[in-house]
Amino acid sequence: MDNNTGNMAGAFGMPGMGFEALFTPKVALSYLRVSRLSQAQRGGGDDEGFSIPAQREANKKKAASMGAVVIKEFVDRGISAKAANRKDLQDMLDFIRDYSKST
Repeated sequence: MDNNTGNMAGAFGMPGMGFEALFTPKVALSYLRVSRLSQAQRGGGDDEGFSIPAQREANKKKAASMGAVVIKEFVDRGISAKAANRKDLQDMLDFIRDYSKST
């Protein structure tokens, strides 16, 4: 504990940062989309760089590299990117709005 501030974070060289902030994980959402159902059903091998399994793995790695944990996943299978009214995209945006209000 930092004797000057009484703040545990000060002992770690991070003045002004509360103790809880050190142990509160960052959260992330994962959005996956493929335009063809065949992409959603493949196994995600090396030749399928944009399949659902490959996107899922890439998103998890990116979140981890940022110190975040994926707390929810949204998947639109066989949906063109041209349409903004994709069900899971809209569900994710609603989730973000609700989550933002609760924190």
